[in-house]
Amino acid sequence: MNFDDLMVSAAPAEIYALPGSLLEHHQITDAARTEAAGIRFLFEIFPAEYYRHTANPDMIVDSADPWSAPLLDSYNADKHCHSAASVVVQIEDATIDHSVVYCRANDRVSILYETFRSPDRAAVPFSTAATGDVPFAAFQRPGCSYFYLGSVGSFNYGHWLVDDLPRAKAWMKLRQREGVTCVFILPSHSPQMDAVRVRTLQVLIDPAVEVQFIANNQPCRIAGLYYASPVSFHPRSKNPSAIHFLRTRADQCLPETAGPEGRRLFVARKPPISRAIVNYDELWPFLQARGFELVEAEQLDFADQVRLFRNAGIVVGQMGAAMTNTLFCRPATTLIYLLPSGWPEPFYVDLAAIAGQHYNVLSGPTMTDGPIHMADFSVSVDQLSRRLNYMGVL
Repeated sequence: MNFDDLMVSAAPAEIYALPGSLLEHHQITDAARTEAAGIRFLFEIFPAEYYRHTANPDMIVDSADPWSAPLLDSYNADKHCHSAASVVVQIEDATIDHSVVYCRANDRVSILYETFRSPDRAAVPFSTAATGDVPFAAFQRPGCSYFYLGSVGSFNYGHWLVDDLPRAKAWMKLRQREGVTCVFILPSHSPQMDAVRVRTLQVLIDPAVEVQFIANNQPCRIAGLYYASPVSFHPRSKNPSAIHFLRTRADQCLPETAGPEGRRLFVARKPPISRAIVNYDELWPFLQARGFELVEAEQLDFADQVRLFRNAGIVVGQMGAAMTNTLFCRPATTLIYLLPSGWPEPFYVDLAAIAGQHYNVLSGPTMTDGPIHMADFSVSVDQLSRRLNYMGVL
């Protein structure tokens, strides 16, 4: 199937105004197709932005590691980032299936490109069911407006924070500008993750938000659906204004409370969780003796996580969703990411660059088979000790 023939952009001229921010070139750049698909542009919530970061050898804790040079090259392969704008649109007749939005108008069904870009297509299928005769969702109430907030990564806490949650600003703007208070539509995943997403919206957006969960694998058709275009393009580019919006909202909604600053945090993933540190029983006593606190983020309320990371002076942790909380750390906070050797994940170095933090990485040999990003690995305590001493963390 030629997806290009079905693709339509939410607002091509407004989203991709910055040269270089259109990462894929399709017929979707034709604004007439957008109008014909029943999509109406409303306003921008985050502007298109250019930013850069440069990885340098000092980021690598163990420079003798054979993986260090390829990792540095990987980080520097795309130092210049052009983030697209994020805009709010209203879709006359929309069907959501597996986080992809399908637009129906003029006897034609189109795929909303911003929900089915190349990184997304590997994770979600094209839905023939969504293009068929889908009835409107029974939960729709007369006079009630609905805003879809979801993506391929919504099931993951880190991707929810970076990819989805900043776009909830659109809910605030719709209420301020249009007098519209929407019900959030979220794709349902696990009960735990569903509860976390509702809690983050209550803390950072509005305590009284109303949420309607929908099945992720069943088409859901909504009339007059509101939607905000992406603020990231996995795995690299992120919209700096979107990240700063979360940081600012955290400061506004969770004011400072009395407590220690400059805390030393160790964010752990213990076995049998994937990407576990196999010499954890050696690493943790070493860090504990140097004043580090053990953080098991999934055991903490979201507000407590924000406050904890905001007061951190140094964070050591395994690369994973919980470490996305570092976006709430203050500028110049020292971050040391631990990861299996051979995994060139740029998501976190980019996040640290936007937040103005000091990124460091220590990789270790893998101890299990399977995908490299899921492999258990060991950490050189000697290398970590030398880096902490070098930083004055004795």
